[in-house]
Amino acid sequence: MASTPQGTPVEIVAFDFDGTCIDGNSPVILVRYLRHKKLLKKRALARILLWGIAYKLRLPQNESWVRGAVFSSFEGEDKAEVDAFLKKFYDERIERLFRPKIDEEIA
Repeated sequence: MASTPQGTPVEIVAFDFDGTCIDGNSPVILVRYLRHKKLLKKRALARILLWGIAYKLRLPQNESWVRGAVFSSFEGEDKAEVDAFLKKFYDERIERLFRPKIDEEIA
């Protein structure tokens, strides 16, 4: 847990885009989770999939746009509810994917 300059502890959420810390790609896992929970609109999902295809083909990318598309699922939601949802996502899908050796090195 990190601290603010005032010494107040804060939790930090990080995404492992290249599979260094976890077995998998956390943004892809999040998109699948949102789709499973029916929280992504079909149009947003289609655009995210097209972005993914362009990414695989190594075409120029707008990564901030795709992040916005993914997190548009939470527009208008209460921050505490979004935080709780993402914690549940972590607990259900991400925590078990951590590579033990990397986890030890980080700690």
